[in-house]
Amino acid sequence: MDEQTRALYQQLLGELYRRMEHDPEIRRVLRRIGEGKATFRDTAVWSDRSAELLGEVFSEAIADMPAEARESICKALLRERYDSTNDICGEVQEALDAAQGLSLKPVKPKFPAERVQQIAHSLLDPTVEASVIERRAGAPVATVSKSFHDDYIRENASARTDLGFKCYLDRIAAPGCCKWCTGVAGRYVYGNHPDDIFHRHDNCSCTVTFENGRERQDVWSKKTWDAHDPKEIERLASRETVYTEEQAREIEENAVSGLTKPGQGDILRTRMAADSDFTLQGKVYSVIEDAAAVKAAEQYAKDILSAGVVDFSALKNGEVIQPLLERLGTLKEKHSKHFFQIIVDATMDDSDFAEVAPDLSLHLNANYMNSSEATADWLDRMREGHLLPKGFETAEYAITHEYMHFISIDELNNPRSKIHKLLPSISKRNSVLPSFNSRKNDYEFVADAMALVEMGNTDVSAWTKIYRFFFGGI
Repeated sequence: MDEQTRALYQQLLGELYRRMEHDPEIRRVLRRIGEGKATFRDTAVWSDRSAELLGEVFSEAIADMPAEARESICKALLRERYDSTNDICGEVQEALDAAQGLSLKPVKPKFPAERVQQIAHSLLDPTVEASVIERRAGAPVATVSKSFHDDYIRENASARTDLGFKCYLDRIAAPGCCKWCTGVAGRYVYGNHPDDIFHRHDNCSCTVTFENGRERQDVWSKKTWDAHDPKEIERLASRETVYTEEQAREIEENAVSGLTKPGQGDILRTRMAADSDFTLQGKVYSVIEDAAAVKAAEQYAKDILSAGVVDFSALKNGEVIQPLLERLGTLKEKHSKHFFQIIVDATMDDSDFAEVAPDLSLHLNANYMNSSEATADWLDRMREGHLLPKGFETAEYAITHEYMHFISIDELNNPRSKIHKLLPSISKRNSVLPSFNSRKNDYEFVADAMALVEMGNTDVSAWTKIYRFFFGGI
């Protein structure tokens, strides 16, 4: 790469970094990584958004770029994305492993030189119009960049399966995806997944993530057990020792005995009881456990809402969540769209009742889901701070607001969407603000406006106009 070409590459890379720095979804993922809360769902969002921004930057510049520089710059940009994607996935992987007591080195997949060369060389094609070259520099380049995340997931799921861990692949269909993507979406045990689970077409925003549980399997005898001692996990993962089923059971019993030793009381039972009380905003709340209600809520989410991934492990009862799920069921019936994943999350900030994560999954704060009293106090705080629209300080409104984030976020993240031509006259506050939160950004303003119209407030024409943009009518 000559000096002029290198300078142009650095210029494009700087522009990419600038856009990434100001992208709300990427910033949110980086914040979760810094807080130690990130998962591969977050890295998938980071990969998708950075890839889309790369496609935008490169396609905008390709027309004015010397033909002889296109190929080398494209290859250099994709090499940088490959390294960055593996770095951020590795960082999250190590944090997830540490939480499980594991210390395994992430596997960096081989750089797909042939795949990169193919797309880079296509930019030199003299037989096509300039518009075709511009298109190739956009979505196809972004697709290759997204594939680096897929490669990481594939290689690390494969490597850990070889070590005896039971790994799961989740293919999450993006809102409004094609029939093929919908058909392949789902949760699979690695090794029993569809052959084309990692395939993607141009402009595909579906994601593939993986997780390995603590259940280990001897890859030779196929015996399984739960690994409790981190040191034992590392020894097993190194393949230095192969344990019999009896030895594995002894390891498990020794680990559990530390929680229930005679003379020290049933520590495990005490911990479980302690989980029934929690402190929030300096106040202690009690939780009434109802396993049947939790099971019913899970079944509702799966059957009625068609949520492909439901994690209610932190849920103790259904007194708060069941009405919210029923509200979501009404929204799904009306608009035919819904969250693929619903998670009751015990790691959320006290200020958040619910939130849509970067992967468009719905997270519900476990503290509030487990106590109607805590929920009532949260709503009082929202009312006192004017953080919810006046007259709509309800849990029903809060969940409707999050649903509207789910509906609108893709369009708001697309700089070419017509919503950005609609918003200036509205979000410059020529209309009454729905709530104090609406001052934050267009995302909050749009979600508030749409939620209010959804719940029957059509007094402000600007809000109705936004609602019609997304739903085509009231």
